[in-house]
Amino acid sequence: MRVIKQKIAITRKPHRCLTCLRLFPSGTRMEVQTVDNDIIYTVYLCDTCQQLLSDFKGSFCDSEGTFPEGCVCEVMPEFDCNTPEELLDFLKGVGIVG
Repeated sequence: MRVIKQKIAITRKPHRCLTCLRLFPSGTRMEVQTVDNDIIYTVYLCDTCQQLLSDFKGSFCDSEGTFPEGCVCEVMPEFDCNTPEELLDFLKGVGIVG
């Protein structure tokens, strides 16, 4: 998967975050990425997931260095967290390096 373009935008309609799978209403600030994975498509990342993926990349990326759909959701139960925000606070608190 190759990121062709990325930007921060205020959404005009509801979108689901690629990594935490939460649905965000229109008017939400999200990172928008256009990616090429044999087909070109657009994905959205919420602010919390952007920070998680930036600060703790190694905890979420697959063997190809990409972030699979729902990767944040899959990690949250391992740390007894109910939201990506709780997970971010936990990882920062214990000093895990991605």
